[in-house]
Amino acid sequence: MHVVHAQTPRTPSGEAVAPAPAAFTTGPLTSIWTKPDRLNDDLFYYPDMPIGVIRTQDSSQYLFFAPGTGLNQATQPNGEYVSAGTLDQFAPAIKGPSGPLPSMKSGLLQPAPDGDYDRDYAGGGPIYVLGRPEYRLKGTVDRGNDESPLLILLYHGEYHPDAGKGLPFYGVSALAVSRDYGNGFVKIGEILSPHSTLDETAATGLSVTADGALVEADDNGYPVADPRADREQTYIYCLFSDRVMPNSPSGFSLARATKKDFIDAVLNGQAPVFKKYYQPSAAGAASRSDFFTEPGIGGNSTFVVTQPGNYIATPQVRFAKALHKFVLVYPQNQNSVWIRFADNLFEWSAAQPLYVASDPVAKVFYASAIGRGHDPTILGSDFYVYFVTGQVFQFQNIWTGPNGTLVREEVTVGRKTPGVAGSVEDDEAEE
Repeated sequence: MHVVHAQTPRTPSGEAVAPAPAAFTTGPLTSIWTKPDRLNDDLFYYPDMPIGVIRTQDSSQYLFFAPGTGLNQATQPNGEYVSAGTLDQFAPAIKGPSGPLPSMKSGLLQPAPDGDYDRDYAGGGPIYVLGRPEYRLKGTVDRGNDESPLLILLYHGEYHPDAGKGLPFYGVSALAVSRDYGNGFVKIGEILSPHSTLDETAATGLSVTADGALVEADDNGYPVADPRADREQTYIYCLFSDRVMPNSPSGFSLARATKKDFIDAVLNGQAPVFKKYYQPSAAGAASRSDFFTEPGIGGNSTFVVTQPGNYIATPQVRFAKALHKFVLVYPQNQNSVWIRFADNLFEWSAAQPLYVASDPVAKVFYASAIGRGHDPTILGSDFYVYFVTGQVFQFQNIWTGPNGTLVREEVTVGRKTPGVAGSVEDDEAEE
């Protein structure tokens, strides 16, 4: 089946016109996990990246995935920690005599199969259920499925040139899988690294990352309406952070693999091969699909999202079914959370602030958009954005500071008009 999409508006000179921002409102900030909560649960650094969420088979609770450490790092080392509960409250789900236990550890304790890129840190939030029979990436475990679901974790790995110090680090993205609801993860390999090199990080003392999230789209970056669409014509994209040099501007790029190649590799316990989008300025008017030519590991890339003069990181992209748009959230300058909308993954609206810290010593990290409907990886017109914020004074970080807290903000796109077709209530009722 061939799908014809509306043409992207362009200026007389042929440049694409960015889509208009969406109108939205935000609710009050809600504290989900305070520092006393973390300490009472015997966790210290947590959640140390954007959180990932899946809904369990009976739909009575959620599982939450994020990296961190316990209070006793000898028995609770850096790694992936799983929590369980509701969208309002959750607590560690895997415990031993000394407290929470990681379901995946850094490469020093659990080596990756293809290198030492996660020697000093391994953990992530973006989590997906590989649902059958269409093998769609989703956030739910189907009722009546007696087989253990295959969970796919996109995780952040770090190599520290000076192993005795936390900074600088060279950050990459890798995949791990679990067939026991996240009680244990098997690493299957690296998929993305920055264009900037490890040697450059060591020489400059500046960290670089290739963090992001996975989402399904067609050849031109538009949403795929039919989950049974041809897997060779459907792609698993990763929208991720990249750097040409450690001190070059930050931005977000795209990489992809065909859905067929992605699924075949994961089911065989191997890392799928991603290609980065790289369009030189003199490339001409060829189709964007022709420019996925650079290797995912170390290749160059062209930014699809930039915010000149600002530092942006840890992008998280979701599809909003009720809006038929992609939604992107990310922290900026470590003091705010921003949102963008897109009809396709290449052309994003102007950035709009979701939250800006009013305290000059407060930091903001690790934004995640979570749906309130049946599938938390699909957004409605009304959804949650979780992030970490707190005061950070000299010689502190967000976790050693006095009040680092996981908070939540409700985002409502459009207006709530009871009884009017297309209102927020109607959109949510269809999910």
